[in-house]
Amino acid sequence: MPDTNEELENKGAQILGSHQLEHEFTIEYNGKKYDFACKPQGVKSTFNIISRSQQILKQFGLNADDEPLVRDLAYEIATLDASLTKRPPEFKDLLNLPPELDDWNLIHMIYKEVADFLTSFRQPTSSDS
Repeated sequence: MPDTNEELENKGAQILGSHQLEHEFTIEYNGKKYDFACKPQGVKSTFNIISRSQQILKQFGLNADDEPLVRDLAYEIATLDASLTKRPPEFKDLLNLPPELDDWNLIHMIYKEVADFLTSFRQPTSSDS
């Protein structure tokens, strides 16, 4: 087991190989550009995403079994809340966006960028090769 933070960071870099530890990206929406950054998920953040998506559903009196689309949207917001390390001030609270940004398509565009980055860390399985 690594003894120092430097050894731990080196070990992490070896495990991650060529993967970036943070992904910066820009989303263009209605002629404006918004800069974001995200980080990979760990075990704790995965559980936080599950918990947060359930909280979102309960907040609106919904159940994950009611409508798959609603469950997916809650999961996308929870994933963004857990994964985004940088976001414009307008995006601080994804459930209370300003009217000009209150669009599920916009949330999905941001989520797709984050999800593509997160899935780049998956190891290929025998069926993938």
